[in-house]
Amino acid sequence: MVKVGDGMQLLCFGDSLTNGYDVPRGLGWVELVQKEFPDVEIQNHGIDGDTLQGILYRLERVSSCTGSANSKVPCSDGVAVRRAENKRYIFLMGGSNDILMGRDETYCFKKMIELIACARSKGATLIVGLAPQIDFDMAGLDLIMVRYIELLKQYCAEQHIDTIDFYRVIHDADMQGKLVFAGDVHPNEPGYALMAEKAKKVLARLL
Repeated sequence: MVKVGDGMQLLCFGDSLTNGYDVPRGLGWVELVQKEFPDVEIQNHGIDGDTLQGILYRLERVSSCTGSANSKVPCSDGVAVRRAENKRYIFLMGGSNDILMGRDETYCFKKMIELIACARSKGATLIVGLAPQIDFDMAGLDLIMVRYIELLKQYCAEQHIDTIDFYRVIHDADMQGKLVFAGDVHPNEPGYALMAEKAKKVLARLL
């Protein structure tokens, strides 16, 4: 359990991989991370099936919220944010559903750049997640994911944005013969636990 300063807030935006789909509530990686950082207010805004455009729409709605120092003000979609007087982080991850819908790495990369710009406009510290592989890939979709991730990694390095490489940790475990998937995209409980451990290492350095 890691102790950090009061008033810190981490808003996690994404799809079912952030929400913790396919495992019991409380065993997704975001919830596991919350147990490690009890002094950080972590909000999970992952929505099953969401696309990068959908995530952008929700993130734009958060940006209109204001409030007094040390207070939380709910947006129309239920997201609560703090003013800049308190340290706020925004985690962004998405693209898996877009790729499954037939969109390519260029579309996903450009849309993620829009997401990053939107989050930056609110003065938050950004953290970008690199989504896990697409398992049992029979249509070359994981190759699109790999190219998308490479574009994103290069951009984040140039922009000094911290990343959490979930692709690598899940891929490496899969190559070692570990059962980490519940389906073509979603991890099982051991898979989410690996994602949580990876996230904890990055967040312990940042928070």
